[in-house]
Amino acid sequence: MNEQIFDSVISLTGSEDIDSLEVSLLSTIAEYVYCKYARIYELAKDYPNPQVDMKLQLHVSEQEPPFQWQTNFRNSTPDTALVSNVQTNRRKQTTSSGGEHELWFPIKGSENKLCLYVCSPEFTEESKNLIAGFARVYGNYVKVLDESERDKLTGLLNRNSFERRLRNMLTKQAEVQQQLQEEFPQRTAQDDACPWLVIVDIDHFKKVNDLFGHVCGDEVLLSLAQKLEGYFRSTDFVFRFGGEEFVVIMEATTRADAFKKLNDFRMEIAATKFPLVGSITISLGFTKAANEDFEQLILERADKALYYAKENGRNAVYCYEHLVEEGKLTGDTTHASDDDIDLF
Repeated sequence: MNEQIFDSVISLTGSEDIDSLEVSLLSTIAEYVYCKYARIYELAKDYPNPQVDMKLQLHVSEQEPPFQWQTNFRNSTPDTALVSNVQTNRRKQTTSSGGEHELWFPIKGSENKLCLYVCSPEFTEESKNLIAGFARVYGNYVKVLDESERDKLTGLLNRNSFERRLRNMLTKQAEVQQQLQEEFPQRTAQDDACPWLVIVDIDHFKKVNDLFGHVCGDEVLLSLAQKLEGYFRSTDFVFRFGGEEFVVIMEATTRADAFKKLNDFRMEIAATKFPLVGSITISLGFTKAANEDFEQLILERADKALYYAKENGRNAVYCYEHLVEEGKLTGDTTHASDDDIDLF
C-alpha cells in the first residue's frame, strides 16, 4: 500500500501544468478513497459579492464511464454555506442534504483561494488523513508551478503558460457555443459573443527609460500591471510578454463591449499620474480569438491592429476585424517595420 501511495505521489508531481495536476489529484483520491464526488473550488471573487468557481469535478458513477468530469462551472451567487466552506482555513467536515459526509480541505501554498472537496457515504480516519496528505502535496506543487508561470517583476502570468490558457479558453467557449446552437438554432454567428485577444503597448516607453532610468521604468511597468490585473475580470487572463508588452485574453463578450472596456481603460491610464514620469499613454490592438485559429495567427492579427494604432497617432484602441471591414487593413497578417512587436 505504501509503495502504491509513493508511486501515486510521483505521478501527481509529474504533471507539467495546473490543469493536468488537478485531474491527477482527483483521480488519485478516487483510486484510494471510496467517494462519490471530488471537486476543486476556487473563490474567484470575495465579498461583498462572492463568486465561487468549481474548477474541476470528478463524479464517480456506477454507470459507464465510471469517471465523469465537469470543468469550469461558475456559481456567481453561491449560498453562504458554500462560500464559508471554500473560505475555510482548516479541515472541515459537513453533511450534505442527502445525508452524505463532506470533507473540505484548504489548499495552502496557492496564491488563489482553493479548496478541495470530497463527498462520500463514509470516511475512515485513514482515508481522511490520506486525502489531507494528497491535498498538501497538491498545494506545494501548485505553488511551484504557479511561480514558474509568473513574471518576476510584475507577478503577472508570463509567456510560458499563454498558449495553454488561450487554448483552454477557446475550447471552453466552443463548447458553450455548440450548446447554445443546439438550444437556439435560430442564432447566427453575428449574435454570439466570443473571446478577444488584446495586445497592450506603452507609448514611447524607451523615452521613459532614457529620461528617468530603468528603475523608474520598472515602477511604471509594475503600476500598469497592477491596474491591468485590477481592471479586468478574474476570468480574464493578463500576461506580461516582456518589455512594455502585455497581452490580455478577454472572456467572451461582444465586439462593442470589448471595445468600450478597452477604450475606458485607455482613458483611465491617460488620466493617471505616475510617480516622477507623470502621464503616459497606451495603444491597444485586439482581435477575435476563434477556436479554429492557431495561437500565433491570433497574436499576429492583434499585433497588426496595434501597429495601426501606433502608426496613426498612438493612444488609441483598434480592432483588427473592424479595420479590415473598413478597408484600412488588407486582411493578411504580414507587415514589416522596425517598430513591430517581437512576440515570437
